[in-house]
Amino acid sequence: MINVQIQEKRYNHLVLKNVDLNIKNNNIYGLIGLNGSGKTTLINLILGLDRDFEGTVSFTENSHGIDDCFYIPSDFFLPNYLTGQEYFVYLHTLKEKDINFDHFNKLCELFFIDPNKLIEHYSYGMKKKIQFIVGILLDCIYYIFDELTSGLDIEAILLIEKILEQHQSTFIISSHEIDFIERISDEVLLIDNLQVQSIRGNL
Repeated sequence: MINVQIQEKRYNHLVLKNVDLNIKNNNIYGLIGLNGSGKTTLINLILGLDRDFEGTVSFTENSHGIDDCFYIPSDFFLPNYLTGQEYFVYLHTLKEKDINFDHFNKLCELFFIDPNKLIEHYSYGMKKKIQFIVGILLDCIYYIFDELTSGLDIEAILLIEKILEQHQSTFIISSHEIDFIERISDEVLLIDNLQVQSIRGNL
């Protein structure tokens, strides 16, 4: 579980205030809000990428915390000099995870990704797909995806939904695709007026 307590987060202005969240294990949390509402800021605070705030973010003692988290940012930078398969091997070696080429190749086939192609030749959507494929195979405890559906076709989005249904991990996923968020989420976190509201059921 992740406990998030944010009394105040500012830049030149107040962004978040009085946030009290308990992110429970093996749940999918959709994160929504208007542009500039603080979605990426909240993600950065949870990840520890921004520590300049009043409050705390803590992980349960039986987890490895942020070390067992996979993050896909909205604007990502990938090693263009690697092929998709080399990127897969690199991250699994870095995180000391088992390498299963059969599962990797099967997902690449389903997402229409050529694993032997250099990442620099992938489209934006293909880069998003290879990150999702590699990440999901890492079998992390926590996943945080910022604007996951951006640049993806409907077939890829539906395939991701099926994979998420079968994967036992904790997900925080932001997207402007409200229908997608409603379908996948156990709980929706709405950022509005500096605070985070929890919504269960239909939006």
